[in-house]
Amino acid sequence: GAVNWVVYGIEYGEYSKRWWSETNLSRLPGIAKDWGFGNTSTLDQYGWDLLYGLEFSSDLYEYSSRSNEINQIENILAKQREANVFIVADTASERLDTVWHLVRRIKDGVAPPALEHKRPVLFNSAVFLSRFKEKSDLETELLKIFKEVQMAGNVILIFDNFVPLVRGFEALRSNFLELLYPFLNSNSVQIIGLTGNDDFLREIESNASLMTLFDRVFIRPLPTESIIRNLEQTVWSIEERYKLFFTYPAILAIALGADKYFSVSDSGDKAVDLLTEIVPWSKQKGYGVIGQDEVEELLQSKSGIPVGKIQAAEKEKLLGLEDNLARRVIGQSEALIQVSNALRRARSGIRNEKKPIGSFLFLGPTGVGKTETAKALAEIMVGDEKMLLRLDMAEFQTGEGADNLIGTAADGKPGLLAGLAREHSYGVLLLDELEKAHSDVHNLFLKIFDEGYFSDKTGRQVSLRNMIIIATSNAGADFICQMVKAGKRPEDEAETIINNLVTRAIFKPELLNRFDAVVIYHPLKEEELRKISRLMLGRLAKRLSEQGITFMVSDYLVSSVAKLGANEVFGARPMQRFIQDHIEQQIADSLIKGDIKSGSSLSFEPRRETGEPELVFKGK
Repeated sequence: GAVNWVVYGIEYGEYSKRWWSETNLSRLPGIAKDWGFGNTSTLDQYGWDLLYGLEFSSDLYEYSSRSNEINQIENILAKQREANVFIVADTASERLDTVWHLVRRIKDGVAPPALEHKRPVLFNSAVFLSRFKEKSDLETELLKIFKEVQMAGNVILIFDNFVPLVRGFEALRSNFLELLYPFLNSNSVQIIGLTGNDDFLREIESNASLMTLFDRVFIRPLPTESIIRNLEQTVWSIEERYKLFFTYPAILAIALGADKYFSVSDSGDKAVDLLTEIVPWSKQKGYGVIGQDEVEELLQSKSGIPVGKIQAAEKEKLLGLEDNLARRVIGQSEALIQVSNALRRARSGIRNEKKPIGSFLFLGPTGVGKTETAKALAEIMVGDEKMLLRLDMAEFQTGEGADNLIGTAADGKPGLLAGLAREHSYGVLLLDELEKAHSDVHNLFLKIFDEGYFSDKTGRQVSLRNMIIIATSNAGADFICQMVKAGKRPEDEAETIINNLVTRAIFKPELLNRFDAVVIYHPLKEEELRKISRLMLGRLAKRLSEQGITFMVSDYLVSSVAKLGANEVFGARPMQRFIQDHIEQQIADSLIKGDIKSGSSLSFEPRRETGEPELVFKGK
């Protein structure tokens, strides 16, 4: 790859010197072709002449991965008749980036002769529509603009949002297309319409009369090879301008890392953005040579995802995951092993990169540690259990549930899941009570578990490939409890439990098969409840110690909370409420009265009448 890069650089340099070649000669500008064009005073109120705004383009470099698409657009615009085109892409940035590269060719005088001295003008549809409340005024102003463009003879009129513009006219009971058609037959009027894939397929492609006057160019996702070639060319100017040196492994790391760790926009744009960002970052760090390690350092700082070589501290954390999780989650060793193995596979680089890091269904009674496992994992992965991404699936029980997650194109409402995934590309996603969600929601997650992404309301892909997805369910809890009472281990009866869920039509077999593992949580035993009680009381003791108060966690208090707080139906969950009502409340009352101060020691002993915990405290 490195050798090919050098050879390509030499060939490109030699080719650019051959001014006598047919291709280069055909693009030399003519003389005096711009003398006979008219002005466009009305259009100028609503449009932006891109030839004069090129220096404000977000694209800092001259190369483009979209050379084939730009060549297609040039050929269409160079035709004698019906020289109009729709540029179709998922995002506005992809559409505008293509336009900017076309404008650069025109400004640099390297466009085909038919495009010499053309004025690409970007029409601001929103500004135009906002100025009119009456149909007649709207139509009069638009016809005036079209006549100006026709008389000028050198304007390429670019509509930034073609379909919303058409809808805006419809809102005032006007037909934009009927006004446009007479001018499209003129050789003096050329139109570029920018639109998204969904809008094009739904509202434009089916219009046969419109499509006879327009060609279309789709801006497709770039293959990795094209992204790498684009980076190779762009790096030449960066190295010369900023006195940096890029290794070939650095180029590969940028191309692959952009696609792997960032789910927003086209991967080609992300790669160029990363390349642009690494320049000031490397200068700040004092790096003169950019290699794979430097790129991975930037990727990790931007995404929060561990990238590159595993250092000693991270190695120790990965190998001790089960022990770290077991400090918070009591008695569910199988679940901890499953999620720990998934995280180690992801970090080692041997997992399937086209799927989420791991997808698990946690089954079992309430209050046995399912949600606590997700919280503990979030704390280890991203440093804070508050960063756990949580969706209550009971909120998506209706037929609109899937739309609420991915968004709807009709009203432009963003989706909850799409927003979460774009804001947090790495972490733990908890789907609480999955069995309550609508079947359309289950079908959505079929694709996510299988391919690691879904398409939002605009058709853009949203990646969850750097997520651990944990779904919880209380379905089958009664069946699991019956097994325990019969002396069976639920962990050993997983297949029977799953078949029970399928038979009762709670989950479809194809959904259950998409999970990496279905993990059975068993009801907690007395000893496990006491361990959880000690953990909860220990957290209270830590909070009190911050106020200078010593709280003695005795064996009696641990057993009392476990016995009086937990119950068979809700497991360990009511224990926290018992601590609040019977332990914390007594302490809070004494603090307010002033009986307890910094330096006091607290303990609890059984009350004679009821045997419930009663506060006993000593001063300094």
